[in-house]
Amino acid sequence: MVSLTACGGAEAERSSRDDPAAATGAAAFEAARNRAFRLVDAGAPPEQALAALREAHALDPTAFGVNARLGALCVELKLYGEALGFHAAALAAHPDDRVSRREVVWLALQLGDPTRALAEVEPLLAGPEPDGEACYLKAMAADQLGRRSQARAALSELPEQGAASALVLRGRFALEAGELPAARSDLERALAQRPDDQAALRALADTCRRAGDDAAAAHWDEVLSLFVALRDNRFTRPASGRAERKLQRQAQRKNEYIAAEVAAHERRLRRLLELHPDWREGYEQLADTLTRADRDQDACAVIDALLARHGQQMDPTNVANLRRRYCGGESQ
Repeated sequence: MVSLTACGGAEAERSSRDDPAAATGAAAFEAARNRAFRLVDAGAPPEQALAALREAHALDPTAFGVNARLGALCVELKLYGEALGFHAAALAAHPDDRVSRREVVWLALQLGDPTRALAEVEPLLAGPEPDGEACYLKAMAADQLGRRSQARAALSELPEQGAASALVLRGRFALEAGELPAARSDLERALAQRPDDQAALRALADTCRRAGDDAAAAHWDEVLSLFVALRDNRFTRPASGRAERKLQRQAQRKNEYIAAEVAAHERRLRRLLELHPDWREGYEQLADTLTRADRDQDACAVIDALLARHGQQMDPTNVANLRRRYCGGESQ
């Protein structure tokens, strides 16, 4: 993050010496900004942090750091119109800031202004290496404007580790054009980066089906259906309101209900990992499920399976933390 105290520090100091009122205003802004940043960094409720940031912003509407944090917080609260204004102000203060520019482009797309997005994205593509996310944003803007050829051209030179979203979009374009090998390659690359991407799974199943590979299509259809079932599973989204109160009044039935949900959740996760073992997060989800059912030894076995398959690509500290959390230390 750019240091606000460093920006224009010498000029501000001279101005403060020459103008007592300016010194008072600068001190008030600094105090308000520091208070707001402390609240944000401490994880204060969003409404409280937003009010504090607005107070600092009122004292200096051009401050880069305040605008950047206001923009990020407004995105979190889905106040996209305000977020765009704050990120645009941050970009005006620092035109070379890639994060602010990327946020402006993304927000313009969310707000239905692909013309602005297309104009703002170009500097992100000016570097020697293609920026996968910027390629994706440009393609989205062109596609929203009905310029499919321009959208496809924007995705033509993705880096080897291109953003998963860009690979999914390029794969979908290839699928629509009947270029099935290219579509399959891009969608498989996207899933290697983001194994639970449902748009990629759905498009890959469709690609396999159109290519006549019914077994692969059925495989990816089942993976997708299991992810949807996990999302909708009431074990992961506990009942609330009247349903929860009813369960609380019927303790025995509630315990039976929870046991059945745990068992169903375990079956889904085990089947999903059997079909789609590259989904690392699933191993921890299954281990958590088993731990909550007081099956610590089974949970440890799941972590051992995760490390046997993916351990070489994982950070040693994460490996040690997983062993400690689920196996009580080093597993055998």
